[in-house]
Formats: sequence, C-alpha cells, structure tokens
Amino acid sequence: MALLIFFVFYFWIHVNYPYPIPRFHVTIFCIALLICWFGFKSLWELINKNNKVPRSLLFALQAVLLLLLICWFGSLSPYLYRLTSTSQQSVSVPFVTMGTICLIVLVKGFAYKARHLWPDLVVAAFLILMIISNQFILVRVVGNGQRDIEFKHLVDWYLNNAEPGEKLVTTVPIILQTMAPEQKDCFIHTRDIEGDNPEEFIQGCYQQNITYVTWDSRMGLTPKNHYYGYWKMRNIAPLGRPHDIGPYKFITQLKANKRRYVNIFSLQKIGN
Repeated sequence: MALLIFFVFYFWIHVNYPYPIPRFHVTIFCIALLICWFGFKSLWELINKNNKVPRSLLFALQAVLLLLLICWFGSLSPYLYRLTSTSQQSVSVPFVTMGTICLIVLVKGFAYKARHLWPDLVVAAFLILMIISNQFILVRVVGNGQRDIEFKHLVDWYLNNAEPGEKLVTTVPIILQTMAPEQKDCFIHTRDIEGDNPEEFIQGCYQQNITYVTWDSRMGLTPKNHYYGYWKMRNIAPLGRPHDIGPYKFITQLKANKRRYVNIFSLQKIGN
C-alpha cells in the first residue's frame, strides 16, 4: 500500500507536467513491475486456493511457459552480436548476468537436492529473457563513450584558443564546466542571455561581455523539442549555417558525425 500510494501521487504530479520526459517517470517503473507481480501472485493464489490445481496441469503450464520463453530467447539472441558496434563496452553484460543466474540456480539445486529445480528453471528463463530485452535499451544509453563528444571537442578548442576570461555561450554549459571546472564561470547558457529575438540576444551578449557564441546540432536540429524554446534557440538559429552573419564571425565547426556538430562564432564588438 505504501508503494502504491507513492506511485499514484508521484504519477499524478508528473503527468500534469507539460513535458513528458522519460527520466521523470523511470524511477517508478520498478514499483509498477512489483505491483504487477503482486497482482499475478494474488490472482494465482485465488485460482489455486487450497491447492486445487492438479500438479500435472501445473507442470504442463510451466512446460509451455518455458518453451515459449526459450523460443522468444532464440528469436532475440542473434541480434545481440549485431549490437556490438553500437556499444562495445556493454557486450559482456548480458552474458555475465545470465551466467550468474545459471550459477545461482545450480547452487540452489545442489543445496536443496533439486527439489525446486523445475520452477527455478522457469524463473531463470524468464529473467534471462528480461536481460536480453533490456540489452537493446542499454546499448543505446551506454554507447561507445561518444555521446555528446562534440562538446568535449568544444572544451578542447576553448582551452587551446580562448584568452583567459573570455566567455562562451552554449546550450549545455554543465558539460563544459564538468570537464573544465577551473573555467566554469566562462561558460554561459543560452537561456541566461536576455532577449526574445536575435537582435535582442546580441545586445544581451554585449551586456555580458560574451566573446564566443556556439550553435550545436544536438538542439538546433530539433525545433519541436520543448527545450528548443526554453533555451532560446530561435535567437541563434541563423548560426546553424557555417558562415559569417552580422556581428558573428564564423571560426570553425567541430564534428562528431554528420548529425552532431558545433559551430563556433566570435561576436565582433560594435564598430569592429
């Protein structure tokens, strides 16, 4: 009941939030799973009250479930090797986890003289299927350590080219501040520059003595993203093209791949 009460209130609060961001809801997925398992367990206890279900029928149902799980496992397992290029770091995760589960089942079977081996095998098969299914999400999250690598290139560029105290505007200063904490005051968020249009934005940059303004495809190519408006990307939308425009002088483009890159501009002072 405590978990259910927390689940309902947490869900109600966040479902009213205008932006359905997955990380706001992932924290309660485990509660939903536990409640579902409790529901299945209670339903089975209701059906099998006083152990009315014959053991032969129970064995047959478990055998069918185990067969279905093995077939499902067989249909998914070939794809595991195809995920290697996406995330080499997590290739061993499912195999190590599956090996651990099998070892636990064997140890328990030996300790209890195989009394519960058959249901343990069914549970182990179900857990292994969950592990394989989770791997398809895991590889996208872990990747090969190249996620947002263009901002690492941006930090390197800044440290090698900027003069002490020169300020740089970006959509994710937290990434740059994490990698170069001694320069954290020089990295300014686009939303912290006053202005509701490109002209006002430029004046806001002058007021804060900004030297460099960057445009990144991570956010610049997703105009429907709610952060696009919140981070005032429309004010620097023209910087998506790598050439001089107005007081912005194009310096260079730092590329991670065809879709992920950062354009760096220097903001020329009035009269220069």
